[in-house]
Amino acid sequence: MEGYRSTYCGNLARKLKLRHLEECKYFPKYFTIETCNNCNARCIMCPKGAGGGEGIRNLQLMEDEVFDKILNELSRYNDWIEMICLNSDGEPLLDKKIALRIKKLKDIGIKRVNISTNGQLLTREKIRAGLNYDIVKRNVLNLIEMRNNANSDLEIRIRMVELEENIQEREAWLNFWQEKVGRTDKVQLMPMHTWSGKITEEKSENILCR
Repeated sequence: MEGYRSTYCGNLARKLKLRHLEECKYFPKYFTIETCNNCNARCIMCPKGAGGGEGIRNLQLMEDEVFDKILNELSRYNDWIEMICLNSDGEPLLDKKIALRIKKLKDIGIKRVNISTNGQLLTREKIRAGLNYDIVKRNVLNLIEMRNNANSDLEIRIRMVELEENIQEREAWLNFWQEKVGRTDKVQLMPMHTWSGKITEEKSENILCR
C-alpha cells in the first residue's frame, strides 16, 4: 500500500510540475479566476444550461479593484505559477475587459494564461443551445488565421463533448478541425463528466486527440 501511495504521489507531483507534493504547501501553481458569473449559451450538459438558467441576465463582472488585488499577490510568485485560467463556468468573452486582464497577467510574468470560450462572441445547435454553429466555426477559423499571420505562440484547443446526440458526427468533426489547426494546437473529443467536482486524469483512453 505504501508503495502504491508513493508511486501515485510521485506521478501526481510530476503532473503538477512539482519535485514532490510537499511543495503544494508553498503556493498554488494553477489558478482559476472567474471574472464573469454567467454565460450566453444553454449547453445541455452544463449546469448553467440546466433548466434554462438565466443566460446573461443578472450578469456580474469582477471589479477592477478585486482583480488588481489578486494580481498584486500573484506577481510575487510569477516564476512559480504555471498557468492561470480566466474562467470556470462563465463565458469569458462576456467580460469586455478580458483582453486587458490577460495583458495584465502577462505583464507581471505569468507564463500561461488560458480561457475556454464557446466562440459565439469571437443553424442553431441542439446541444449548445443559444449559439449559432456557423458563426462559431467562422470565428474559430478567423482566430486561427489571425494567429498564423501574426506568428503568435497562442495555442488553440478545440473540444467536442461527446454525447448520444452527436456521436455520429465525431469522425467528420475531428477530421475537419485536424486539417485547420497548427502543430502546437489540439483537437479533442471529450467524454461528458458529472460536474460533481471530482478530479479525473485526462487519459488517452477517455480523450481522443488529433
